[in-house]
Amino acid sequence: MAAERAARLVGPLSAVAVREVLIRAKPKVAAAILLALPGITAASVLAVTPSRIAGGLLDEMAVRPRETASVLRMLSAARAGKALDYMRLGESSAVLGTLAPAEAARILAHADIRTAAGIITTMPLASAASPLVGAMPIERACRVLVYVPPATIADLVKASPTPRADHLLNGLTPPARTQVLRHLTNP
Repeated sequence: MAAERAARLVGPLSAVAVREVLIRAKPKVAAAILLALPGITAASVLAVTPSRIAGGLLDEMAVRPRETASVLRMLSAARAGKALDYMRLGESSAVLGTLAPAEAARILAHADIRTAAGIITTMPLASAASPLVGAMPIERACRVLVYVPPATIADLVKASPTPRADHLLNGLTPPARTQVLRHLTNP
């Protein structure tokens, strides 16, 4: 395959040199090459790539979400979180959905609040969003949830254990809490 052959050719180069080659390629081609490289090499390349470009490459890599998540985990949480800010929501939620909730929360802690809210909103509630919100520190979860639709917040609160649900509700802004309470009392 062409991507594997290209990966063998660029593999011995420095991460910066590989980045320079890949940013000149079409995004799908560059992503295929990154996926063909050993994970640590792909992560090293993404680590020296500007977040905007890294996010675009991760979008294209997300056709294989588990492999992409493996590479994402090798980046620092701050680097991975900043790259999420430039990914499409569907792709980022698919990739984060393959990670353990604590790992996804660790990375998401470094993404923009609105990015985090968009990702949580696009994730399946029971299998991904609820465990992810459950793994987030209460303060961060509440800051993120302000940007999530009230009906979704209500579903997340319902899925949370009682003490955590109370903390989530109490941590919301008064207008958000009022809207969420409406959804909780009028299903």
